[in-house]
Amino acid sequence: ILNDRETETLFANIEEIKTFSESLLDALQDAINKADNPINAVLGPIFQLQLDRLDSVYTVYSLGHSGSLSLYDKLKKKSKSFCSFLEQCSSDPEIKGLDLLAFLIKPVQRVCKYPLLVKQLKKYTPRSDGDYLELKKVFGSVSELLTRVNTAVKEADHLHNIIRIEGSLQNCPENLRLLSPGRRLIREAKWNKVTLRARHDQERY
Repeated sequence: ILNDRETETLFANIEEIKTFSESLLDALQDAINKADNPINAVLGPIFQLQLDRLDSVYTVYSLGHSGSLSLYDKLKKKSKSFCSFLEQCSSDPEIKGLDLLAFLIKPVQRVCKYPLLVKQLKKYTPRSDGDYLELKKVFGSVSELLTRVNTAVKEADHLHNIIRIEGSLQNCPENLRLLSPGRRLIREAKWNKVTLRARHDQERY
């Protein structure tokens, strides 16, 4: 159904995210099990140790997300085998009728939830508890991470749109390059060029 390049573009490093999530969950569960009371589990240092890897795996996935969506849209329109596979999967009760697109967005949504999770943990941790300061540091770090990821995603989307528009231009000089340092896409719109000879509208950007 998909070649290696399409598989990599569509799913990026989603397996790495799965491995990371399972590792983080195991570490948190282990800390809770070892505590004399789950309420007293020390969780801040665990998040602190995982921050670099959290940053790495989610940044990589988020940067490739716009390309993943573009490929998904292309395959939906042009690949019968891909559409047939999606229909087959949709009949599986375990996925609850969700489309593949709903799963592809999950990692992007997940990274947005980490600051909320740590914020809640900090909220219910007494200020006198040693873990409070750790959670406070982690909250600041994951909030900064989310800001960086959002900025990187916006920049990647911006570059992707310029490349897409450049590829849609016709009858242009071969050396024309829209993508260049400092150039920004301010606004995008569609218009129709009426060609009398062809007697039909041609969509243009």
